[in-house]
Amino acid sequence: MKIKIKKIIASVLTFMMVFTQVPVNVFAETKGESIPLDITLVLDVSGSMDDPLSGGTKRMSVLKDSVYQLIDEFSTKNTNIEDVSKQNRIAIVKFAGDKNNKVGNDTYTSGGYRYNYTQVVSDYVAVQDTNKGDLKEKVKTINASGATNSQAAMELTKNLVNSSVNDTNRRYAKRVVIFVTDGVPTTQSSFDDDVANNAISTAKSIKKNAFIYSIGLSAKTNKTIVGDDGDGNWTETEKFNAYLHGISSNYPNATDYKNLGNKLNGANYYRGVKSSTEAHDTFAEIIRLLSNMLFDLADYTKVNEAKAKVPSNLNIYTEETVNALQEALDAVEEGKNITEQETVDGYAKAINEAINSLVIKDANYKKVNEAKAKVPNDLNIYTEETVNALQEALDAVEEGK
Repeated sequence: MKIKIKKIIASVLTFMMVFTQVPVNVFAETKGESIPLDITLVLDVSGSMDDPLSGGTKRMSVLKDSVYQLIDEFSTKNTNIEDVSKQNRIAIVKFAGDKNNKVGNDTYTSGGYRYNYTQVVSDYVAVQDTNKGDLKEKVKTINASGATNSQAAMELTKNLVNSSVNDTNRRYAKRVVIFVTDGVPTTQSSFDDDVANNAISTAKSIKKNAFIYSIGLSAKTNKTIVGDDGDGNWTETEKFNAYLHGISSNYPNATDYKNLGNKLNGANYYRGVKSSTEAHDTFAEIIRLLSNMLFDLADYTKVNEAKAKVPSNLNIYTEETVNALQEALDAVEEGKNITEQETVDGYAKAINEAINSLVIKDANYKKVNEAKAKVPNDLNIYTEETVNALQEALDAVEEGK
């Protein structure tokens, strides 16, 4: 019977998944739907970004080229996505000096010098070929000047991420932060523990809703350094690397650069860049990783539990109600993703309702009727005892079973 065959196939698939440890994302890949991303670029625009990387290219030029690279890639992806709620969005935060809560690319004067504000340059925008030039122009007009106030930058970033979380149209979006810096966290010129640790603390709260890449544009970057190997007197290189580990999702529970907590198994969210070529390659790899993120498979637990309730012998039920159950089972479409969970749960509900509506067939009384037909017309010729026994048998018949 069709239902029995489907149950056998389902059992075989379950066995294969359990004993071969096939991840559910394998099935998600066959669906081929990329997850919409809300990407926040957090960009260091301090004065030292005018210094060159290995090879002579200024860090600011390397940074801008990398951002253009990302804008181009995701604008191309969005061109093929009609549903705006499923398009990728990019926001940009610059950081250097004092925090400014307005959106823009403003500067201020202090002590006779002009500095960049730390501020949101652009709120989330779905980049496409028609508007990517505007976003690139905003990046192009940023100049290097100021300190490295990453604490203020992470506060603004947290606000952006929270706005994405609270946007019902972005319910299934993944939030990504790409934090890029060339130097130590400061409000003046030297490593500032308070700025570093407040930035890490804010990053911890962001990590509840987003994952954070940190990229160090500096010769000091060394991903193997996560603490102080000396006598407790941290070098600036040790601080810098532990700080960028703490900002990143490598350490989800980091509270400050000296207390990173446990590293996320297999995490590779802190990247070091020492040349323009490495910058291009690093951004290309991150873009590839983000582009290949696919929706998780919907949870079919309720569907499978409903299927398990299907009676093993359906021959005792009416054809009409068995056909209704079969239709509910046939309606199940495997491989739906998390955005279609309501539909999947509906499959389970329909199966359960069809099972509850099964009606047992009426019993076949043919043999009873044949036996009754054999009762002699004249029972007076038989002993009273045997006639009474026959009558008891006839009276015992209950119709409607």
